[in-house]
Amino acid sequence: MCILIATSDHPKYDLVLVSNRDEYFARKASPASWTEDNFMLCPLDKGLDSSGEDLGTWIGANRDGKIGTVLNLKLFSDPRGRPAVCPESRGKIPVSFLSSRGANFKDWDTYDKFCHQFQGLEFTRDFNFFYGDCSIGDYRVIDSLGNTTKVLGKTNEKYIVVSNDIFQGESNKNRVWDKISLADQALHHLVREFNDTDEDKFIQECFGIASINPFHSKHDHGNYYMKAVELSMQTVFVPPLKTSCDDGLGASVPIGEYYGTRSQTVILVSKDRSHITYVERIIHDSDLDALQYSRDHYKEQKRYDFDLPR
Repeated sequence: MCILIATSDHPKYDLVLVSNRDEYFARKASPASWTEDNFMLCPLDKGLDSSGEDLGTWIGANRDGKIGTVLNLKLFSDPRGRPAVCPESRGKIPVSFLSSRGANFKDWDTYDKFCHQFQGLEFTRDFNFFYGDCSIGDYRVIDSLGNTTKVLGKTNEKYIVVSNDIFQGESNKNRVWDKISLADQALHHLVREFNDTDEDKFIQECFGIASINPFHSKHDHGNYYMKAVELSMQTVFVPPLKTSCDDGLGASVPIGEYYGTRSQTVILVSKDRSHITYVERIIHDSDLDALQYSRDHYKEQKRYDFDLPR
């Protein structure tokens, strides 16, 4: 159950974004790097679709200042859910947006407009998608139900947490998963207590939010007393869980033995919207990593800094 945590309320940053990718460790992926002729910065899902192409990405940014993060949407028994098998990968959603050079965000800023730009949007499995233009501070959340929500603006909520539940902003706060409540509380604390902190220290605090696990002191790797799907709805950081293909986690391609938080990403946009800092931390990328690495002992970290056009 992936999670995205973001705010526009920090005094030093126009946007603070923290994201966890929860996935099967055996699913092949490459670390974040520049692609599309050095225009788009993102990791790549190296699983292949029916045509033999990569499945896209789950998070990224580009030189124009566009940003996007896609998450699975778990509708449980909701009859509005899409089929389990769909012709398009959800990973193509951020790629379609981020690879469009010189795109005007106004041409993409609703579900219907996005469909016009990327017709495959209607043919993916269920999703939540956070995206926007960092250069103008304009952001949206759309989902596979056709909803569009403007977020992080001057006249709407400046703190959001998006996971695999239906996102409806303020109207959804009466029924939220524990992981969403934990992340929301931690995000408010971060802004309140670390509003004038050295950037490296602040980035570590952001990763601290991404690593919240209230079960850490009670359990060890894989030894949990609840189903994987239940635990993943209660903790921000999902530790390595031994799972089976029918655990109901909503992953497109159940593969291998372990599921959990594979990687974490922190993205900071400067207050004047002229600079993006992108930091990716890889914790696990194979089943062999499950017992070797942890949230406190991660496998790899990469940082990218780049200026936006003025």
